[in-house]
Amino acid sequence: MQDRGWDAVFEDDGVTVGYHVDQEDAFRADEAECHELSGIEDFGPYTVAESDAAYDASLEVAECLQEAGFPVDDPPSRESYIATILDGGIPWSPFDAVFNEGTEEFAKAEKACPLPEM
Repeated sequence: MQDRGWDAVFEDDGVTVGYHVDQEDAFRADEAECHELSGIEDFGPYTVAESDAAYDASLEVAECLQEAGFPVDDPPSRESYIATILDGGIPWSPFDAVFNEGTEEFAKAEKACPLPEM
């Protein structure tokens, strides 16, 4: 991702990439190509139950982020979140607002309030 100009930080458990929300489409295209080249597969498709659990986990992380002083966008309704996932879209993340703060802030937020593995 760095060779494509993304501000990527490599860590033991993966890669953190910070980008502005306006760059979402370009990032997702580069990410998909990177996954294809590296053999990493996306996680879907999810079931309704898995999407429901992911929503609950995201709300818990959002609360943690707020308590730690990080910005958090308002979550969508549970129904909207699940529909986005089932339609193959990219759902709301409690980290969305932190992305705009830069890679360093995102890394701090992710360390303080990690998403549980699903």
